[in-house]
Amino acid sequence: MNGYDLIIPVYNEKKIIKLLDYLFISSNLITKIYICYDNDKDITVQFIKNSKYFNFSKVILLKNLAMGPCEAVKTGIYKSNSSAIIVYPADDFNNGTLLDQMYQEFKNGYDIVCPSRFMSGGVIKNCPLLKYLIVRTVSFFYIIYQT
Repeated sequence: MNGYDLIIPVYNEKKIIKLLDYLFISSNLITKIYICYDNDKDITVQFIKNSKYFNFSKVILLKNLAMGPCEAVKTGIYKSNSSAIIVYPADDFNNGTLLDQMYQEFKNGYDIVCPSRFMSGGVIKNCPLLKYLIVRTVSFFYIIYQT
């Protein structure tokens, strides 16, 4: 099979349709997108049901086997039959163009591909100042703690 599945853990995501539009514009290699949610009252479910994606074979609403984002990822992995799976955050409108590159690295023989803003060449874009300071401070202390 050529392509990869995306797992998107969600909780009341008001911009889910905008995200799906963005992802399908960013990649031609997405085989399925699993929208993994905790309960039927999650507004994300209604947004999908009222959209062009409701009966679209590439977008699957998937109720988690248990509560929480970790369980959403596990549920998506359990359901997928793809050889390549990418977990993608529901609020990320900046990195969709990296997905096909990540998949190419997988095809080149890597078992795990994990991009990071903290790697050489990585950047934090469009981040509020407070969040930027917190992320940088925590990562700095994490690196010191690990050494």
